[in-house]
Formats: sequence, structure tokens, C-alpha cells
Amino acid sequence: MGKNKNARINTLEAVINVLKAYEELFNGNLIKALYYIDKSLELEPDFHLALFLKGLY
Repeated sequence: MGKNKNARINTLEAVINVLKAYEELFNGNLIKALYYIDKSLELEPDFHLALFLKGLY
């Protein structure tokens, strides 16, 4: 149960980081957006939305 709970927490944190990246992108801060995308990919390496955003930059 502990590993499953930890995996869900990592996924939620990855989603939060992608949302922060969107926010920074719309505010015009590309460096912070890339930081949050990389942080998201550290938690979930196969997170397709983060990989897509990183590919756009």
C-alpha cells in the first residue's frame, strides 16, 4: 500500500509542476517554466504532457 500511495503522490506533484509551468509560460518566464517541467519529469519520467511541453520549447 505504501508504494502505491507514494506513486499517486508523485503523480499529483508532477501534475502540479506542469500546471505551474503553464502559469509561468503565460507570464512570459520561460526559464521557470522549463524548471517546473524538468521537476515534473524527475517525478514521472514518462509523463506525456510534460514531455510534450518540453518538446514545444
